[in-house]
Amino acid sequence: MPIVAAAALDAVVEHRGGRRRQGQQDMASWVAQAIEDRHHLICEAGTGVGKSFGYLVPAIVSQRRVVVATSTKTLQDQIAADLPDIVNVLRRHGHDVTWAVVKGRASYLCAAKVAERRTQLLDVTGEDDEVEVIIEWWRSGGDGERDHAPVAVSDRTWSDLSISGMECPGRRCSYARDCPAMAALDEAREARLVICNHHLYGSDINSDGAILGDHDAVIFDEAHRLEDALCSSVGITLTTGRLAGYAHTVTGLLKSLGVPAADRKTHLERLWGAINDVQAWLNGLEHGEVRLPIGGDPAGAVRRLHATVRTIDRLMRNVTVEDPIVIGRRERATNLAGHLQGDLGVLTDPIPGHVCWIEPGPVLRTSPVSVSGTFSNRPAAQRPTILTSATLTVAGSFDAIARQLGYSTAVDDMTEPHTDPDDPDPLRYMTLRVESPFDYESRARLYLPDLDEPSAPAWGESVAELAGELVEAAGGRALILCTSNAAVHRISGRLEGSRHRILTQGVHPRSTLLEEFRRDETSVLVATMGFWEGVDVVGDACRLVLIDRVPFPRPDDPLWAARRTAATEAGLSAFASVDLPRAANLTAQGAGRLIRSMDDEGMIVLCDRRLQTKSYGPAIISTLPEMLIITDRGEAVAYLEGL
Repeated sequence: MPIVAAAALDAVVEHRGGRRRQGQQDMASWVAQAIEDRHHLICEAGTGVGKSFGYLVPAIVSQRRVVVATSTKTLQDQIAADLPDIVNVLRRHGHDVTWAVVKGRASYLCAAKVAERRTQLLDVTGEDDEVEVIIEWWRSGGDGERDHAPVAVSDRTWSDLSISGMECPGRRCSYARDCPAMAALDEAREARLVICNHHLYGSDINSDGAILGDHDAVIFDEAHRLEDALCSSVGITLTTGRLAGYAHTVTGLLKSLGVPAADRKTHLERLWGAINDVQAWLNGLEHGEVRLPIGGDPAGAVRRLHATVRTIDRLMRNVTVEDPIVIGRRERATNLAGHLQGDLGVLTDPIPGHVCWIEPGPVLRTSPVSVSGTFSNRPAAQRPTILTSATLTVAGSFDAIARQLGYSTAVDDMTEPHTDPDDPDPLRYMTLRVESPFDYESRARLYLPDLDEPSAPAWGESVAELAGELVEAAGGRALILCTSNAAVHRISGRLEGSRHRILTQGVHPRSTLLEEFRRDETSVLVATMGFWEGVDVVGDACRLVLIDRVPFPRPDDPLWAARRTAATEAGLSAFASVDLPRAANLTAQGAGRLIRSMDDEGMIVLCDRRLQTKSYGPAIISTLPEMLIITDRGEAVAYLEGL
C-alpha cells in the first residue's frame, strides 16, 4: 500500500498545482504501512511538510475505516474544506471513500429546544429575528451546525438553541429523529473516513465506542495536545453556576409536570438548602489542591445534594405526561441529574489516580494524573494509532510523548502486525521525523538577548524595552507571545507610544485580532497562550516573533504537581519527564508562528537567559529548526532593519 499511497499523493499534489515534497511522500508511505500492518507510528512533521495530506491520502486509499481526530473545530473545518478536492482526484484514480465531519453536541442546533422556542415566539422582534433566520435555515434543509448558519450567531442566541452533552439524552430524546447532532453521528457511523476532534474521541473512549463505532485505525493530528484533551474529557467540572442552573431547570419543570405546590415547595427547599451548603463549601476553598475523598460537613452536604437530586429525578420520571415539549424538558433535566450525581459521587468516592483542585470562580475540577492507560487495553492496543504534529520530540527523542500516552518501546522494525492476541507487547511503536522543507538557515535568525533571568525584578521592564526597540527595527510586523496577562499589559503599554498599531489580546475577539494583524502589515499583536498555536500569518505581516520566557508549567498547579510526584515514584526525573517536554514543545509551537511559507523570513527572539545558562537550554533550543543564532543586540537590530 505505501506505493499506492505515494502515487495517489502525487496525483493530488499535481492536481492542486503544488510541488512534490519528499518529506510528505515519506510520511504518507509510513502512515500507509502503519495502517496496513497494524503498527503504531509517532511522526513529527515539521512546518510546511503538508502533514494533513500526508495522512489523509493514505487513510483514503487504505480501504479501511479510519478516524482522524484533530485538536480543534477550526482544524476540522480546514480538513473538511480540502477533502472534496482530494476525494474527487482520488476517485478518478480508483480510490473512493465516504467521509463525514462530526463535532460535539453544542455545535448543533437542538431540535427539542427549537420546538420549545417556537411556542414562545409570539412577538418576533430584536434578537428573535436572528433566531427565526436560523430556525428557518434549518427547516429548509440546513444541517443545523452553528458554523454553517447563514448569519453570524451570538453566543447568547446559540445558547437558546443548543445544548451541551450533559443535557442531551441522545437517542432517548423525543426529537432524536429530527436532531442535527444525531444526523451527524449517523452519517459519521456510516462513513469510512471520520473527522472529529480530540475531545469527542475522548468521549468515544469513555463510552466504549458508542459514539463513533468500530474503526480500523485512528490518526491524531496535533498530537502534542492530546494528553490535555483526554484528561479534560475524563475529568469533571463543578461550579456554583452549574448547581444553580440545575435548580432553576427543575423549578419550572416540576410545575409543568403538575407536581402539587406543597410538594414542589418541600423538594425545592431541600434542593436549594443542599446547594447552598455545597456552594458555601466551594466558596470557602482556597485555590489549589482539594484532598479526596472529602470528609466531615462538606461530605454530608455533598451526600444530601446527591440524594435530593436523585429523589427529584425519580419524582419527575414517575409523572405521566403527554405534552412532547414537557417530555423533552424532562429528558434533558434527567440527563443533567445523571451527570450531576455522577460528579458529586466522585467527591466522596474518588476515582483512583485522579487529582482534584479549585480554581478562581470558584471552579472545582478533577482530572486523571495520567492517560497512559487509555490505549493500553487490548482492543485499542491492536488498533493502529498514528500520532503526528510539528512538535513531538525533545532533544530529538519521542520518549516523552510515548510515555504520556502509554506506548512502551520504540523499535526500528515491526515484522509482525498486532493481530496476535498473545502479543506480549502490543504497544511497541515506530518513529519518523520529517524535517520542514523551509530554509530556516538562510531565512530565519534566533536571537538570544543578554538579559537578566526571569526571576530578576527588572526582567519584565527589560523585555518590554527590548520589544520596543525590535518592533521599531522591524517596522512593526511583530507577534509578541507572553506567558502571563501581566506581561501582555506591560509590553502593550510600553509599545502604545510607538508609530505602529498595537493589537492587544482581550481588547477584541481572537478572530478580529488575527484578521487585523494580517490586514495591517505594520501592526503588532501582543498576546498570551491562546496565540502560541494555530496562528498562521503568511508574508510581510509577521517578521518578528518575540517570546518573553520559556513556558514551564506552574510549580503550584495541582495537576502538574501530581504528575511530578507520579514521575518521581516511577523512578524518573520529574523535571526531565514532566516539565521540560511541555516547555520545549510549547516554545517550539510559539516559534513556529514565524515561518509559514517558503518565502517567509524573519527573527525569533527568546528573552529567557536560562536558555544560555541552564543545562536544559540546549534541549529546548534543539526543538527548534536549525538556524543562525545571534546574541548581539546590534546585530539583531541590523538584521530586522535589513528586512
